[in-house]
Amino acid sequence: PKQGKVSGAYSTGVYDVHPYMLLNYNGTLDDVFTLLHETGHSMHSYYSDHTQPFIYSDYTLFCAEVASTTNEMLLYHYLLDHAQTKEEKAVLLSKHLNDIRSTFYRQTMFADFENQTHKMVEAGQPLLPDVLCEIHRKINEDYYGPDFVADRFISYEWARIPHFYRAFYVYQYATGISAAVAIANRIRKLGQPAIEDYKNFLRSGSS
Repeated sequence: PKQGKVSGAYSTGVYDVHPYMLLNYNGTLDDVFTLLHETGHSMHSYYSDHTQPFIYSDYTLFCAEVASTTNEMLLYHYLLDHAQTKEEKAVLLSKHLNDIRSTFYRQTMFADFENQTHKMVEAGQPLLPDVLCEIHRKINEDYYGPDFVADRFISYEWARIPHFYRAFYVYQYATGISAAVAIANRIRKLGQPAIEDYKNFLRSGSS
C-alpha cells in the first residue's frame, strides 16, 4: 500500500456494474485470509446483483457474513490439507482457533454488550461513559472467566468498535461463521451438488 492510503479492507457491491474492493495487501497469511474474506462479499454481491432485480439485489444483514467466512473456512481447509510440516499445521490450527474465538465468542460478547445497553435506554437510564466502561469490563470478565487477566484499558474498548453504530450487526458474525463451517464442510463432503446449492443461496439476494 502507498503512503496515505486508507487502512483496512472492505467490499461494496454496485448494482448493474460490479463489486469494488479495498485491500491493503502485504502478502502475510492474515492478508490472504482478508483477501478471501472480501472476495466472499464481492462474490455474494455479484451473484445477487446479476440474478435479482434491483429491489431484491441487496442481501440481508443476517446473511452478510456467510459468504465471506465460508471463503475463509474453505481456504483454511485447503491450506491445512496442503501443509507440509507440523509447524505449518500448528500455525494454521492456532489461527483457526483464534478466529473462532474472535468471530464467534467475541462477537457474541459484543452483542451481549449491545443488548444490555439498549435495555438501559429502554428503561430510561442514562448511558454515561463510566457506566459503559464498567459494563464492558464486567462482560469481558464474565465471558473469559476469573483466571483471565485483562488490561485495564479493556474497559474502553467499546468506544472503538465502529459496528456499534449499526445496531445489532455484530451477532451476525457469530451466526455467519456457524453457517460457514456447515457450508464448507458440506462442500468438502458432497462436492459439486453442494457448490450449486451454495451458489443458489448467493443468487437469492433478499428475495
